[in-house]
Amino acid sequence: LEKVFELQEKINAEIDNLIDLKDQMRDVIDKVANPDEQSEALEAIRKVNEILGFNDSLYSKMMKTTALMGRQEEETKKYRVSWTYHPDRGLEVTYEEK
Repeated sequence: LEKVFELQEKINAEIDNLIDLKDQMRDVIDKVANPDEQSEALEAIRKVNEILGFNDSLYSKMMKTTALMGRQEEETKKYRVSWTYHPDRGLEVTYEEK
């Protein structure tokens, strides 16, 4: 029974992490939608990368992406991120849970 409670605690903690991530992603979407907050949006992308356990070099790769490079992708054990750059829309990033 003790192991069941431990497992439930782990599940609850993971659910809390996903809820926090959802809230943070909502903030990122809001910032990207407002061009005046572009630097804040880029910082939010850097933070989400960190939260999801991506290597620090990912942000650098994102910033160096050109339109000619097409969609790029990286992943961790739990998450996948893909991104592309469009001259009119800027950096477009998509996060997915595996």
